[in-house]
Amino acid sequence: MSAAATTPSSDERAVASTSSSVLGMVLFVASESMFFAAFFGAYVTSYVNQRTWPPDNTPAPPLGLATAAVACLVLSGLLLQGALRATRRGLPATVNRWLLVAVAAGVASVVLSLLGNAEVGFGLHAGIFASQFYLMTGLALAHVAGGIVLLALVAVLGLTGRLAVVRYQPVQAAAVYWNFVVVLGLVVYVVFYVLTNTGG
Repeated sequence: MSAAATTPSSDERAVASTSSSVLGMVLFVASESMFFAAFFGAYVTSYVNQRTWPPDNTPAPPLGLATAAVACLVLSGLLLQGALRATRRGLPATVNRWLLVAVAAGVASVVLSLLGNAEVGFGLHAGIFASQFYLMTGLALAHVAGGIVLLALVAVLGLTGRLAVVRYQPVQAAAVYWNFVVVLGLVVYVVFYVLTNTGG
């Protein structure tokens, strides 16, 4: 057997290395899921031990800007799916456009979340609900910001021509993380905004 037949090509090595990055991202997201599950478990414990939730001296967070923020977050996830479809079709320019608009929607979500937090009628030290609210929403917002940086880095790779056809797995890895961020944002929105405003 010839050496050419047994030695992996550069394209094959690229696929193998970037495929491992997707697997690494999946494992990272799994660990992050367990991390947040522990915090949500603590929240549920506090909830079942209270007669009213939020406590009587703590108003429910307003829904308006939070709803707009989570809508932008979901939109960004849908836009990223467009980038993934474009990668499968081998359309680099289309991939770049989808990535940029996904980043823009993510940035809009962060800005709206920050504006919404400014309207919340309680401070960090207003009680157990307030501390858990700021902890969980803050962590979720930090993960969104991290996801935006990741998407932006992948977009830069695409715009500079370093995202070759065999190396589109960075887009897939970023999508794994961003899908986690979108789901996390939805869960935080339902738990801390929707349920508290409906007496849940």
